[in-house]
Amino acid sequence: MWFQKTGNVFPGKASHVTATLYASAISQALRHELGETQNSVKIVARWTGASERTVKNWFAARCGPSGEHLISLAQHSSDVLEVFLLLSGHEHRIRAARLDLIRAKLGEVFELLDFPANTKAGGEN
Repeated sequence: MWFQKTGNVFPGKASHVTATLYASAISQALRHELGETQNSVKIVARWTGASERTVKNWFAARCGPSGEHLISLAQHSSDVLEVFLLLSGHEHRIRAARLDLIRAKLGEVFELLDFPANTKAGGEN
């Protein structure tokens, strides 16, 4: 008897991201943002609710964080968020976010530069 396969079939897309690459990228992001101290491990453990042993494994790139831990990390760490976006193929979102940040910083600089000039010019009138 022939049985029809049930369920959804999704087209497979080969991912270039391996478990080793994922763990290494997260490890580098954490070390870049927080350094490699016991305090860093405790900070990440507080952020995620994961055990210190688990966090040490992330720092050592033995494994990467699970989904819920990754979300917590991305909420607290811009480096981890950037790694996630890069690995998921959303480089354009990183560029857009950086441009927004640069625009905001430039606006602050222009305000600082213009403020004394406007005050001085306004006082002379």
